[in-house]
Amino acid sequence: VDALDEGAGVVADQTPHQLTVAEMDALIESAVLQALSRDKTLTDKSLPMLGTAFWSRHVNPCRPAGAPPLDIKRSSHKKMSALLKHVHKMGWATCKEDKRTKETAVTAIVRTHPDLRNHVPHETAADADAVAAAAEEQERAGRVDFYKGAAAAAGAAEGGKPQPLRLEETYKPHVNLTRVLEAIDAPTDALYTGQEARELVVKYVSVKGLDAGKSVTLDPQLCDALFKGVLKKGDAFPTHMSKSDVTKAWLNRFHPQTAVVRGGTRSVKKGALQPVRVESDRRGGDRRITRVTGMEAYLIDPEELARTLGSKLATACATGELEGIKNVGKREVVAQGNAVEKVARILAEWYGVPSRFVETADKLKGKGKNK
Repeated sequence: VDALDEGAGVVADQTPHQLTVAEMDALIESAVLQALSRDKTLTDKSLPMLGTAFWSRHVNPCRPAGAPPLDIKRSSHKKMSALLKHVHKMGWATCKEDKRTKETAVTAIVRTHPDLRNHVPHETAADADAVAAAAEEQERAGRVDFYKGAAAAAGAAEGGKPQPLRLEETYKPHVNLTRVLEAIDAPTDALYTGQEARELVVKYVSVKGLDAGKSVTLDPQLCDALFKGVLKKGDAFPTHMSKSDVTKAWLNRFHPQTAVVRGGTRSVKKGALQPVRVESDRRGGDRRITRVTGMEAYLIDPEELARTLGSKLATACATGELEGIKNVGKREVVAQGNAVEKVARILAEWYGVPSRFVETADKLKGKGKNK
């Protein structure tokens, strides 16, 4: 995949084994039959359902376990509409195109069709994910839970390290990107990684022939996607932009979301993930302290953090409620002495919080450092 700009951060797909068109067709057909005949969440009440939703919610998860994600572009169908026409022609389901939006939807499933009744079920990717999640949860349950009550104290006393932190940064398309995404048969309701989001506009520019060398020609659809609701009334819409500016404007039209995962606990945060704040300060005259806030976003229990810092810094630590309406339910951890650098290192090395998500401020400028 060619990038719009070298600085855009798009790299070529490096899949170890790229399936042939015939192999991808076979996988897709198997997944479609599995979804139509065995997926209990695909009920008659859930219909009609847009093809993009049918694909992302049912077909892709119903691919055989261990198989790579399905890619309609690498099949003989090429487009979602063509696949649904094939499904309709085979008699497995009724699929109709909306004359106004030109979107094809699955409107009914022919559950009595011999192909559906005789389909031999297989373990799906969704099944494998569920088994892995259950195993992880079972393993987690067998360990000390480092985030609750007395068990947290026992874990800290035994020197047990918290379970690894995993951050999954994804981007949800703005509604104004719908027409562009539909033009390249990309799901409009899916969550994309940063690289995948970049590749979408790269593909659109390529498919529509908008590459003008060092710049991109903006057609009406792309122009609306980038600027509708952004430019003020009366402002002229640009007709050309540099490739790097197109990429930046495109990414700005996505809503960032981050899934924070630690052990069996998962929390999805809308918008940019706020960093943990570590700062030194003074209280009660010349008493030097270090305040830590925002740790809850990374599934770190304040009480457990206070115990860990007290042990590792050999100093007194306490927790307290944060002031302000916006901080209801949030707490701060306060450690005696100036330990900004050490706390930041503990958050990174012990709790796995990436350094870019730890914001430090040494207001005491090194004075009263914890030894």
